[in-house]
Amino acid sequence: MEYRRKSPAVKRIMQEASELQKDPSNDYTAAPLEENIFEWHFTLRGPVETEFEGGRYHGRILLPNEYPFKPPEVILLTPNGRFELNTKICLSITGYHPEFWQPAWGVRTVMLGLLGFFPTKSNGAIGGIDFTVKERKKLATLSRQWKCPTCNVDNLTLLPDATDEDPHGTPAEIDMPQFTLNYRKDTPESSPNASNATPDPSSDDTKQSQVPTTTTVAQNTEILSNPTVPSQIPVSLPPQPLPSSSPPSSTPPRGHSTRILDLMIVAVAALLMAFIENMTIKIVPLGAGQDVGRSCILVTVGGKNVMLDCGMHMSYNDERRFPDFTYISRTGQFNDVLDCVIISHFHLDHCGALPFFTEMCGYDGPLYMTAPTKTVAAYNLEDYRKIQVERKGDTNFFTSSMIKACLRKVTSVNLHETIHVDDELTICAYYAGHVLGAAMFYISANGESLVYTGDYNMTPDRHLGAAWIDKLRPDVLITESTYATTIRESKRARERDFLKKVQSCIDRGGKVLIPVFALGRAQELCILIESYWERHHLTVPVYSPVGMAATATQIYKQYISWTNEKIKDTFVDHNMFEFKHLKAWDRNLVDNPGPMVVFASPGMLNAGTALEIFKKWAPDPKNMIIMPGWCSPGTVGARVLKGEKQINVDAFTRIDVNLTVANLSFSAHADAKGIVNLIQQLEPKHVVLVHGEQHQMDYLKPKIYSELGIPCYNPPNGTTISIETSLDMDVDVEGALMKQWLLQGQEQHAHAHLSALRGEKRSCNELDLKVKVEDKQAVQGILDDTERSLAYLNKKQAIGTMYPLDGIPVQGIIMMDKDSRDQKPKIVSPEHLSEVLSLPQHDLIFSVDKPLDTQRLVQRAIASGILAEKEASLIQPDHINFGRYALDLLYLDLVHTLPHLLNQSKTSLSIKSITITPRNSTLLMTWHYRDETLALRILAAIARL
Repeated sequence: MEYRRKSPAVKRIMQEASELQKDPSNDYTAAPLEENIFEWHFTLRGPVETEFEGGRYHGRILLPNEYPFKPPEVILLTPNGRFELNTKICLSITGYHPEFWQPAWGVRTVMLGLLGFFPTKSNGAIGGIDFTVKERKKLATLSRQWKCPTCNVDNLTLLPDATDEDPHGTPAEIDMPQFTLNYRKDTPESSPNASNATPDPSSDDTKQSQVPTTTTVAQNTEILSNPTVPSQIPVSLPPQPLPSSSPPSSTPPRGHSTRILDLMIVAVAALLMAFIENMTIKIVPLGAGQDVGRSCILVTVGGKNVMLDCGMHMSYNDERRFPDFTYISRTGQFNDVLDCVIISHFHLDHCGALPFFTEMCGYDGPLYMTAPTKTVAAYNLEDYRKIQVERKGDTNFFTSSMIKACLRKVTSVNLHETIHVDDELTICAYYAGHVLGAAMFYISANGESLVYTGDYNMTPDRHLGAAWIDKLRPDVLITESTYATTIRESKRARERDFLKKVQSCIDRGGKVLIPVFALGRAQELCILIESYWERHHLTVPVYSPVGMAATATQIYKQYISWTNEKIKDTFVDHNMFEFKHLKAWDRNLVDNPGPMVVFASPGMLNAGTALEIFKKWAPDPKNMIIMPGWCSPGTVGARVLKGEKQINVDAFTRIDVNLTVANLSFSAHADAKGIVNLIQQLEPKHVVLVHGEQHQMDYLKPKIYSELGIPCYNPPNGTTISIETSLDMDVDVEGALMKQWLLQGQEQHAHAHLSALRGEKRSCNELDLKVKVEDKQAVQGILDDTERSLAYLNKKQAIGTMYPLDGIPVQGIIMMDKDSRDQKPKIVSPEHLSEVLSLPQHDLIFSVDKPLDTQRLVQRAIASGILAEKEASLIQPDHINFGRYALDLLYLDLVHTLPHLLNQSKTSLSIKSITITPRNSTLLMTWHYRDETLALRILAAIARL
């Protein structure tokens, strides 16, 4: 059997097989089949102190192609009275509950979990049965001789009974054949699809349904080139872990309560591994993956599931119109899977499916958007509903009451306000500048972070400001890429060109159609037309949709704080949204003679007033249509921009296109330069491109990696990428703190940080710190002082001097100044931080009272010669100075290992910050937390007194 060399599943399976052979368990045995490593066979020892005790139970584990990111299936083959045979059983560790599965779990976890589930009740779970205790005991006896036809070995041979020589019942030595795996070369001819590269573990009668493809992305994955791989690499897989060479042990078998405790420990450890060592952010586009339309991104951050946007595709009226929500839950249990839903702005390709998802699919969990987005979304959704239902007769659509019910569930968020969704998940909104109320969102949970931009604009316009966000340094940035291959000309040049084209058309008596969405670009262009008409005293009529001007004035007045500074400063004296040259459009005006300018929605000509006007005006070459934004493929607007001269709108309508077509990009999306500027501002560890055409993404993706050094991905719809994260960060270390650290006089710390001075990466607690010394001039002095310290250390170590090598040499605090230019973290001394924050100095001191065994103390004092035996017999016990003798004995114990650190007086003994004073029949010991390791050793010496 051939397998892909780079397959994460193959690597993980081989690793687990090797570990099970090196460290086998006495409770079970498990190994992959020779002909298919995705199918394992196992044998379990029945849990002790239960009706299954003495039984041996054989079964199969089917690992999916996406293992370990998706759970395995478990099938029992031996009759047992708890689980059905040849049936995939339903447990929290199997494929029936993928939401509980963690990638850090493995075959060992499954085995321990299965052992724990044996003594429990089935409670109607799939594959569960409840035989009587008597029946189960009888089956346990019969199971010992049961033989698997595939393995051809009986259960008792695989897991023998315990004997006096072998209390654990070590598996017998069985000759199992070794086999070789030939890896498939990763070439186009060998199909990169994982389903073709690995055998299907579910090819039996219980075959699983198709699931989204999963792609694993390691933290340092090379994304530009693949190394050359030999086509055939023989790898010897370890045999099944049946034999054990461990020596017999006298430890008695553990009881059932102890086993359950072990299972709990394993489960907790596995969860910690999943959240700490293998922290992973998962991203799957349900829409807008290598496409524009129905934006919907499902992300898992810190174990929290968040859905970003819930849009519709304007080009389709079939099942492709809405995202495929079955990727979230096949059973519709969205409330159980999702922790929250976030909407970035009010455009329908980002919020159009929201009423369908909440009212028809049943999602009732947390839902967040800004207040302007909530207000305008109500207008947009209702307007589109009227077009689809009342004009086109679409019966499978949400109603007005559904829209209102949906928006009642929304929680409005303010800019820069941190929202605590729960104790672990927080979100924060930042200004996006795309349309009124558009926001980028920062999402953080359990040490992982992500920024989702939605649509944004990095340059200001006539009524909105430019996008702005803090230097957040997230693990992942998900950014739109609509104009990933475009660098726009100046805004002034576009505006001049737009006005020239409008003027030329009306000069020849033509009519100008400008398709726009009701709010957003419409206001930008209306402001431009209004000021131009005012300056040139033009009288040509300009029309806009009924109520658009009034609605815009009302909404922009309500949310004036979201506009740019010029609008806010002049709003009281001169409301720029009160257009005196704009008149309300009436459909009876479409055949009026003479020039006119009409703003009509929607902006993609896919329906509504804009399409009706276009049908009338398109055949006349005097007329003009100006498309100010991007159009989804398949819409009438996109076909017009392609230059088609005949357009079939439906089976009964064909339009002859003779009018002039102009495309001037007033779309408020970031261009390639703006995308790069945002990445440089945020400094993410990974970038994911969405909301763009594939060829545009393919152009920008290598540019981001080659010029910024950041891995970049562009997954298609339905494909999951898993990005490993860590708690690493780069910090600067204060020069004075570094000098104090190096001169502490501890050899291993001196060596470690001498290496750090040369740029090597060292470990500090749970953070990997790449150290950079500020005070360059002090480096040579530090090195000289350290050399002298090392010479002294080496000399003292030769005579057995004891040092707490694993103690904390100095106290440093990680600080980041938000007012600084680069906002880079820095490790500083507490004194420096106190100066910056004007805080009082503080310290941390421990103390403990150790009682003395007075009888033993006197015996040791006599044995060491501190107290004469005759003298001891003459002194009354109440008059013996136990404290003095204790200090003397402690001094004798420590003087050989700490000669230069001990300082003894009549009433106390001091070692560095540690002070020991006698109090009656106890010793009081205090110490600074930095000397904690040394203090523990001295406490051990006191215990020996």
